[in-house]
Formats: sequence, C-alpha cells, structure tokens
Amino acid sequence: MPNALLEAMAFNMVIVTSPVGVITDMFEDKKIGHLIENPTAEKIKHSLVTILENIESSRLDGNYNRKYIAGRCTASAVSRRLINIYEGPETGLYGYIHYYFNGFCLCQFS
Repeated sequence: MPNALLEAMAFNMVIVTSPVGVITDMFEDKKIGHLIENPTAEKIKHSLVTILENIESSRLDGNYNRKYIAGRCTASAVSRRLINIYEGPETGLYGYIHYYFNGFCLCQFS
C-alpha cells in the first residue's frame, strides 16, 4: 500500500480511495474505508458524507485501521514475515538467519 495510506491508517483515519495498484489487493471496503470505482466529485462527496453521518462506525473503522497497521506493517511484523519466508524449507535459505532481536534481522547468505 502507498505510504500515505499506511500513515493515515496508523493515525486511526478512515480511508477514501480509488482501486489503484496494490490497494485493491489489501483493501477491505467498508472496513478500512471506502473504495471508489471511477471516482467522481459526487462519489467522493457521498463517501465523505457517509463517514460524517456515521461517526461512531467511522471511529470503529479508524480503530480497526490502527490495529491493522500495528499487526501487519510494523518493523517487527514485517521482519517476522521475512523470517518465515527465509526459514521455510521451500526457499532454499533455511538456516541462514543468525540473529533476530527487537524487530531486526541480521542475515548471512552464502
């Protein structure tokens, strides 16, 4: 996802965006925010009005976004996923990860 989206989600914001690039792969419409196909001023306005009229639901979505980022996009979460990839027997890199501490991974490859 683009950094601007990740940063907004980290600050509990509800997202209004169009389906571009990897956004469509990770976006959960009506949970993370609003995904607008072929955006027009009217469609964007409708999404913003919906967010404002349903402020409690929008707060829950914002809280969900913060948890989404904390669980998937922090340095430690990303490094855990990388370690799972590199330590997997199907990668051929099994056993080459030497140190893992505080979200940092020091690797040696032959």
